[in-house]
Amino acid sequence: MFCIILSMLLLSFCLLPSALFAAAGDSPAKAVGLSLEALSADDLDAINRALGYRLGVLIIDATPNSPAGRAGLKKDDILFTIGGTGVDSLKAVDDALAGKTGKLEVVGVRPNGEQFDLLKVTLDITTAPAAVPFLPAAPGPNEAAIREKLKSLEAAHAAGILTDAEYAQKKAALEAQLPAAAPQLDPETQRKLKALDDARAAGILSDAEYAQKKQQLLGQQTAAAAPGGAPGPGDVSDAAWGWGFTPPAGWKYQKGSQGVTLGHDTIPGMILVMPHAIKDLATLRAQMQQGIVDAGVQFTLAGQLEPIGDNALAGVYDGIMQGARVKARSIGTISPYGGGAFVVALTLPEKFDPPILEAAAAIARGMRYVKSDISEMTRYFAGIWKSYTPGAEKTVTLALNGEFYDNTEASFTGSLRDYNGNTTVGWGSASQTQATGRWAVRGTREQGVITFTPANGQPMDVTYRVHIENGQPTNAYEFNGVLFGRQ
Repeated sequence: MFCIILSMLLLSFCLLPSALFAAAGDSPAKAVGLSLEALSADDLDAINRALGYRLGVLIIDATPNSPAGRAGLKKDDILFTIGGTGVDSLKAVDDALAGKTGKLEVVGVRPNGEQFDLLKVTLDITTAPAAVPFLPAAPGPNEAAIREKLKSLEAAHAAGILTDAEYAQKKAALEAQLPAAAPQLDPETQRKLKALDDARAAGILSDAEYAQKKQQLLGQQTAAAAPGGAPGPGDVSDAAWGWGFTPPAGWKYQKGSQGVTLGHDTIPGMILVMPHAIKDLATLRAQMQQGIVDAGVQFTLAGQLEPIGDNALAGVYDGIMQGARVKARSIGTISPYGGGAFVVALTLPEKFDPPILEAAAAIARGMRYVKSDISEMTRYFAGIWKSYTPGAEKTVTLALNGEFYDNTEASFTGSLRDYNGNTTVGWGSASQTQATGRWAVRGTREQGVITFTPANGQPMDVTYRVHIENGQPTNAYEFNGVLFGRQ
């Protein structure tokens, strides 16, 4: 479940407001060093007449020593396919590059006088800069000026100029601009941190050892075993998740069906808070040890998981996302009622510092749990389900809160020809359809019916039955006779 939900949330960050999380001006094409210009309709028509395919995007610059520059791409080259996907617009190029790592074959043409030569190069974006959803640390608001405004606000309220409601609203808006306060550390932890600093200064610990031990010490003050009370009015919560938390001061958030993403104006990185249905620490440990390998996302546990109290585990992960190296610290908690939350601090390796780690720890420590009214069958079937049939792949995401996401990708193949009519490269294209709505399940784990109700359509019942092989039930299911596996 950790792998499923984290992967889903990571791959959906691009839908978040760019003012919160996106590096301004970046795109997948820019990230690999390409500046592009769309071809006119007349140019595309001419290419279609010459090659049989209405494709093409013009390169107006390729940054030296970028993945594009190292591949040998140049100004005035025309791109036809990237990684086997035809491109005919700037968006098509970004879509072909988004989330890709490793080596991609690029096919196009290069002008040679009045002729064009076939161009075929390999784009290596393993270490490419990417449109990573991290806002670089920028000069923050003047804290002294904000506190002065708070004093003036207090005076205006005392003088009766502002009503209680106006005062509370304006005060909350000003306090949100203040940097997140570090959590209070108990005297014993402060003593250990001081000894740790001394050991590092004396050369006893390397920088890496120091950082790891400091994270462990800070992590020991996070999640508590008690429920901590029900979520309050100021909390971010969802009845389906069974928990809520108060965002640390200065952190903005975006809530979705898969969890919550938080960002800060002056602290680079993001914090992901995601629900899970795990019931015990042993299962939690097994899930967190798996790491993630998915399209454009790869995370590997670095070192060992550390216990935090009686109901939580924490671990540090090294990863790659959209070609950029990232680092994360995940805290997995178990609710007294079953299920719980993952709190993941995610940032660039060089920004893996206490401010974001302490904010994530504060969220985990302050988590408040309630008994969720989600049925056992809903929890059982929630997740990502994939079916593979010749020429098509269907993915259905069943979210804990009752929402579903449907994605079908049908592929077809073709080929590009040179001016002599010779086939030069095969390629594929794809069309995607997505729908969002609600789902509900009735039946047993062996068989039953799932009702899908699209936002703009009529309810549709899908029968399910556990798949049997060699007389034994498997983890796969047949939905309306089509075999699906849980991812």
